Amino acid sequence: MGHFIQKDNQTVSFCADHSPVLEVRPGTVVTFETGDEGYERLSQGERIEHIGIEMFNVVTGPVSVHGACSEDALARRADGR
Repeated sequence: MGHFIQKDNQTVSFCADHSPVLEVRPGTVVTFETGDEGYERLSQGERIEHIGIEMFNVVTGPVSVHGACSEDALARRADGR
């Protein structure tokens, strides 16, 4: 069974202090919805000062994988849908 995390579950930093929005077991498929609103507005001519730097490079999550350690590698695939 897979899981879907909507883009409203976002943060602007990678930090172990963030509480996970989902906890999964190894091998679980998780789909992340992402947004690029900041880049869309920038492409339309709006200035970064008006958009806000926090609108760029936003990440969806975090997800906790049971048994995973900080030095473990996790598989990921980008579909670009």
